[in-house]
Amino acid sequence: MTTVASFIQAVPWRMKTAERLSDAISRSDLEHSVTMVQKEGEDPWTHFFNVLDAMCASDAEWVIRFEDDAVVAPGSHIKHNCLSWPEAQRDKFGAGWLFSEPTSIIDIIYKERLETYHNNQYLTMCVAVLFRRSTLEKLLPHIRSWANDNPKGYAYDYAISVAVKRAGLGIWRHRPPIVEHDTETKSAFGHLIRSENSTQGAWRPHFKR
Repeated sequence: MTTVASFIQAVPWRMKTAERLSDAISRSDLEHSVTMVQKEGEDPWTHFFNVLDAMCASDAEWVIRFEDDAVVAPGSHIKHNCLSWPEAQRDKFGAGWLFSEPTSIIDIIYKERLETYHNNQYLTMCVAVLFRRSTLEKLLPHIRSWANDNPKGYAYDYAISVAVKRAGLGIWRHRPPIVEHDTETKSAFGHLIRSENSTQGAWRPHFKR
């Protein structure tokens, strides 16, 4: 049985970054990842749920969904940090953001936000999210419900956040962030990627708890 399984949700025009991520994961303590590429003509929601379904079908206790523009440092300790993360063992743990998204340019170096969990607000930029597989199975109906209500609003981060809230659980951010966001790669939906859409220096690529 795999303890932590990782899945990369990728689009064809960003295979270079997906391959870079897969290579970095292979040289981390995760050792292996499954890359799932959106098929031509496939609706983004369909692809998203294919990835989540594959995660639920895994034999791993824990699963991580990476977006293909996530940045992992070769030699990093993501598996160790996930398994030793005290917050992930809480009964109310619904999901864990391994990347910490900025809420504004004037954020106070994340100190206050990272001290607390969130079950009453929507978190953005689900670049790398940890789930207990059994919990993800319970979240899936809520995620699908939000997607059905927002068929053209491909906001995976909102869908996950809403699902966690509806399930009565919470989201924690890993402190420090152990995954970064590639701000030089065009967004899958043409969003403007700016340098502040990163951890702004808070990323600790080789952190080990």
